[in-house]
Amino acid sequence: MTSAAVRLPFRPRRARTVVVANDRTVAHWGVGFALVIAGVWAASLVVGFGLPLKLLVLVGFVALVIGIQLPAVGLIGVALLCVSDAPARVYIMTGGLFRWNSFNYVLLLVALLAAPSLLRVRDPHTRILQLLLLTLGWGLLVTPDFTEGEQQMIAAVSVMGLLYYTLRAAPSREAWYWAGFNGVLMAAAMGLSYYLHRAQLPGINANAWAVSLVGGLVAACFAAAAAGRRRLRQLAILAMASVVLVCIFLSGSRGSLLIGIFCVGVMLLILPSTGMRVFAAVLGAVIAAVAVARFGDLEANTLHRIRKLLNREHEVTSSYSLSERTNGRSDLVIGGIYIFRHHPMGVGTGGFKIAWRDLPAEAGVSFKEGREFSAHSGWIKVLAENGVFGITLLVAWVASFYLVTRRQRERIVRLLGMLTTGVLGLALLTTEFQSKPLWFLVSGVTALIYAAPWLRAPGRVQPRDRQPAPAQALPIPPDGRSRYR
Repeated sequence: MTSAAVRLPFRPRRARTVVVANDRTVAHWGVGFALVIAGVWAASLVVGFGLPLKLLVLVGFVALVIGIQLPAVGLIGVALLCVSDAPARVYIMTGGLFRWNSFNYVLLLVALLAAPSLLRVRDPHTRILQLLLLTLGWGLLVTPDFTEGEQQMIAAVSVMGLLYYTLRAAPSREAWYWAGFNGVLMAAAMGLSYYLHRAQLPGINANAWAVSLVGGLVAACFAAAAAGRRRLRQLAILAMASVVLVCIFLSGSRGSLLIGIFCVGVMLLILPSTGMRVFAAVLGAVIAAVAVARFGDLEANTLHRIRKLLNREHEVTSSYSLSERTNGRSDLVIGGIYIFRHHPMGVGTGGFKIAWRDLPAEAGVSFKEGREFSAHSGWIKVLAENGVFGITLLVAWVASFYLVTRRQRERIVRLLGMLTTGVLGLALLTTEFQSKPLWFLVSGVTALIYAAPWLRAPGRVQPRDRQPAPAQALPIPPDGRSRYR
């Protein structure tokens, strides 16, 4: 494949032919990255966890730069950095040359350079998201904590930079397979290495760690959609996805475990045959049994947390309160609703912590009373900080992926829409906007369903006897110098 007809959700200012690297070239890049990832994490058995993580994060940033000329390489870099985002913030980008916002800064710069094209995106999901970002920006004008709101805005706006990379790589099916393959390989190898060295590592928030691993399952879903009926490719993806799901289970994060099970369920539906799904389920069960047996203490911790949530810690029903069963998240919901009732237009982007600290006794919550504390939920955060307009746009944006794609003729398009709405809906119960795997999912699905000729745009079925239309232009930086190869 040297060129492809693309129907993009915007009209570029200049017409320029899309030249997509042929499948063999993309495969060579993909295999090369896979060998580097496997080799570096294999070396972690000797050198530990930190150095391999630093090397692969650096590889990801280099791939972003190369991706300006080679979209397939840029997409692989995006997958690696999104999967490693949370551990990189804890173990690498803590000071000096590496800052914890480095990935965000790069994406903001890319979004700024590509703004003329990205602002003309016409799909409903991006339009609603842009309105939501404007609402968050308006909330900065009234927030009592501008620094916190600024960090939230940086994390949210970075999705536009990811959208630039995913749109440019959309015409290449091979690029999406290898980006997904390397993403899930990164998650599986990183997860195993982390658990082997966890006793020597500083602590990391279990929920943030697990959400990064969810990024591997998101990448696996993309790879499964691009693999088609090539069984060896599907089996390789499924084997690694099973390892990632086990790593999420061992983290003890109940919310991410539910999201991971949902992702794997959608991935099984993407498979082309029932026999493949059955074989995949058996393979996953075997891998899970072997991996869990190796980390029995972590398994016991996760089962304890699940039983605690269900209030069935012992044979006789225990007396855990709702707040104890949810680690205080039920109190955060109650407090967030109280803030919304007294500030229906919101307290301002980033103002939840201060509003929580100032909650009066009549709010009826005791969790972290009198202290600044994060919402730990995108739904509650937007409800309290951005009021009725913010929560309305957030609901519309999350639901739009399913509502727009549910009647499309292409089965994979429907599954990707369901995947996006389901993962976002579940993830925003326990996380906010800082999780790059969620933005990778949003930008990837948007690019695939609107700009991937091999997946077909929703609502348009190309007749078999019609020749492909002439190639159209993909978004380019305003300097007009970059070309697609």
